[in-house]
Amino acid sequence: MNQPDVKKMREKTISRYVKALDSSDLDEIAAVLQISETDGELDRIISEINVAYAEELGLSPISLAAEQVRDLLQQHFPSAFGEPQEIPAITVSEVAAHLVANRMVAPADKETNLKLLRVHIPLPAWLSLPEIRMLGQQFGFNLSERFLKVFRDAAIQMSMGRGQAQMTAARRKTSRRRAGGDNSDKENNA
Repeated sequence: MNQPDVKKMREKTISRYVKALDSSDLDEIAAVLQISETDGELDRIISEINVAYAEELGLSPISLAAEQVRDLLQQHFPSAFGEPQEIPAITVSEVAAHLVANRMVAPADKETNLKLLRVHIPLPAWLSLPEIRMLGQQFGFNLSERFLKVFRDAAIQMSMGRGQAQMTAARRKTSRRRAGGDNSDKENNA
């Protein structure tokens, strides 16, 4: 075979190998590996593919060692990672700023929203329309029904995002405690 044909055949074989890896087809993988025994270049390329897959899956010696080092650092030097900060409650001004930034304020409500930008109190825990309406009345703002709904929807969306961040921080903190607690239990039993 001439060089272009060998190259084309090699590319098809590599494609077969990648598809076989993706579909976990052991017979096809074995067939391609058998072909690579007689083609040094194909064998080299398959080795590179294997290393890339191992890295991607976190199975390479380097990524396994890096994960182990991270775990040990968190376990023995938790202060190096810092304590997760409590995320403060969302304020009225933050929601008003979000509405401005995302161009969600109708022209009729711009003046009211500008006033809300100066209100730095936390939102109520329950973000119902009556609660938001009472909040507006507390400061003497006349909020349209349309603005109330837009404000409430944005506040809920922002609260959900913050809630996700708090859950993630709590999970990290709990997993660090567990890792440290498991280790101290082992030491106490030794």
